[in-house]
Amino acid sequence: IKVEEEGGGGCGKSSCPICLEEYDDDHEIRRLNKCGHVFHRFCIDSWLTNDPRRTCPNCRGSV
Repeated sequence: IKVEEEGGGGCGKSSCPICLEEYDDDHEIRRLNKCGHVFHRFCIDSWLTNDPRRTCPNCRGSV
């Protein structure tokens, strides 16, 4: 899992698919290595902590 410090302009989407909040320039985002989907760092960290299968919330691919 890659951590990037950039707003939505660098990730191709304007909002996080988990919380539906827009990306801001001061938000840390994570891009999943295998599928490339992007989320707020806090959102995907919480998701993966609570998902025993550790899958992407968008495509359900293995992380």
